[in-house]
Amino acid sequence: MTGPVSAAHLNVYDAIRLRRDVRAEFTGDVVDDATLWRILDAAHRAPSVGNSQPWDFVVVREPATLRKFADHVADKRVKLQKFNVIERDGDVYVAV
Repeated sequence: MTGPVSAAHLNVYDAIRLRRDVRAEFTGDVVDDATLWRILDAAHRAPSVGNSQPWDFVVVREPATLRKFADHVADKRVKLQKFNVIERDGDVYVAV
């Protein structure tokens, strides 16, 4: 397949094969609520072990809260670099 493809005509194999990184196209614009809820609904239905769907989604739109969260995550990544972190079957193990 080449050129634009209608999502309605994609089978799962084509969808996987044609997927691409779109970070370069990220604008930072706020996603409208209807689109956001549609995406979150699809994400919540994604396959998981035993259909457990062990995830929660939190929508944060306040820039100050987003900045605080980003700083927190960056700090934790730095701290975890000194540990041997192993991920297996969805579980995370930290060897100290």
